[in-house]
Amino acid sequence: MAGRKVDLLSKLAIAGAQLGVIDITMATAAVIHWMLIDPLLPRATRPSYVLVSLLAVGGMLVVVI
Repeated sequence: MAGRKVDLLSKLAIAGAQLGVIDITMATAAVIHWMLIDPLLPRATRPSYVLVSLLAVGGMLVVVI
């Protein structure tokens, strides 16, 4: 039974690490979009990218904490 618990915990840790990497990648992409590509877009489309970047950074903070 103890072996199964450790196996499950290790699988959860690996899944959490993968989600953390995905969140960091999304946050980086969102910030690059926000800083480099956003100024080239029309004003009406900007809030969606700001929202995406805030969600990505928020998700990254949740994984880190």
